[in-house]
Amino acid sequence: MQSLSAATSRASPVFPNRRRYGAIILAEVFHDRCLGNAQCKAVPIVNHLEKRRLIQKAFLRVSGEVADDVTAIDARFAPAWKAVDNYLKYLLGEGVLIPQGLGVILAPAFAKPWNARTLAANQRTGLIQETVQRVGWILGELPEDERAGTTVDQWLQSIHQESGLTYDKALRSEVEAPKIIGEIATIVQMLEGNGPLFYGSAGLPIGNAISRRKAKMEEQAEVRRQRQLLEASRLRHSRRDRLCVDAETELNGEDRSAFLHTKRADMNDMTPVELAEDSESGLTRAREALSVFVSQRRMEAAAASEKADYQDKIRELAEARLSPADAMAFLKAREDDIGAPLQYVKDERTFQKACARLTQWENEFGSPF
Repeated sequence: MQSLSAATSRASPVFPNRRRYGAIILAEVFHDRCLGNAQCKAVPIVNHLEKRRLIQKAFLRVSGEVADDVTAIDARFAPAWKAVDNYLKYLLGEGVLIPQGLGVILAPAFAKPWNARTLAANQRTGLIQETVQRVGWILGELPEDERAGTTVDQWLQSIHQESGLTYDKALRSEVEAPKIIGEIATIVQMLEGNGPLFYGSAGLPIGNAISRRKAKMEEQAEVRRQRQLLEASRLRHSRRDRLCVDAETELNGEDRSAFLHTKRADMNDMTPVELAEDSESGLTRAREALSVFVSQRRMEAAAASEKADYQDKIRELAEARLSPADAMAFLKAREDDIGAPLQYVKDERTFQKACARLTQWENEFGSPF
C-alpha cells in the first residue's frame, strides 16, 4: 500500500508508524467508514489518526508560519494535514479513490471486492465463534466424569486428526473449517434429541453420550412401533366394523353371514371381512362386492315373488277348469317341453305357455262341472 513516504518522496518523521498509516486510512476511513457521514478529507482523517496516536506529538499542532518555514527547509517536516492531503491526491491519481461531493470515496472497483471479502470473512468468523460456543455447550451437557476436565481451550489446542492441525488452526482453514463446523452442529442436534447419531468424536469425549443417545433412539423407535401396531389394529377393527354395519343394514342374518365369511376367488381367496381389514382399498372392494351381492339378492327375491304370484294364478286356473284330481295331476305332470307347470311358470311368457297346455288338458279331460 502506498505510504506517506512514497507520496511525499521521502520518509516523514510526522508519522512514526508510516508503514501502517496508509493501510489504516484505507481500511478504517474508506472501507469501515469510521468517520461516519463526515467527508473524507485531510483534516478529519488527521483527527482520526491523532486518536489512534499515529502522529508525533511534536507535529500535532504546528502554526502555518512555522510549517511553511520548516517545509521550505525540509519537505519531510510538512504538517500532518498536508501529508495526508498529498497521500489522498496520490490515491486519486492512481484511481484507488474517486471524488464525491467535497470529499473522496473508495473507487467501486476496489470497494466491491473488498466488501465481499470482508463480508465472507465476517461470516466465517461468526461461524467459528458459534462453533466454539457450541463446543462449550456440548462439554457442559456431559457428566463431569466423562468430561474429565476438558475445556474449550484444551479442545482448541488438541489435534484435528484429519489435518494434523490444532482445532484452532483447522477452524481457520477454508478446507477443514466447513467439516468441523458441520460435525459440531450435528453433535449438538444429536444431544438435543432431534438429530441423527454422530459416528465420530470431533475431538470431544462423547463416546458414552453417543451410546446413550443410541439406546434412547432405539427405545423411541420401539415405542413408535408399538403405537403403529396399535393404530394398525384399530384401523383394521374400524374397517371391519364399517363393513359389518353396512352388511347388517342391507342383509338378513343368514345372507349376511354367508357374504361376510365366504372366501372368494376374486378376493385372492380372502373373505370380505378379511379384505376390508387389510386396507382402505380392500374395504372399498368389499363394499362394492356387498352392493353387488345385495342387488343379486333383491333380484332373486323379486323373481321369487313374481314366480309365486304366477304359481298361484296357474293353480287357481287349473282348479277352476279341471277336477281336483286332474288339477293336481296337471300341475305336477312332467310335460315334454315345459316340465311340471307349477314349477315352470315364473313370468308372463311361461304362464301363457302353461295356460296353453292347461287348455289341452281341459279339452281332453273336460270340465269338472
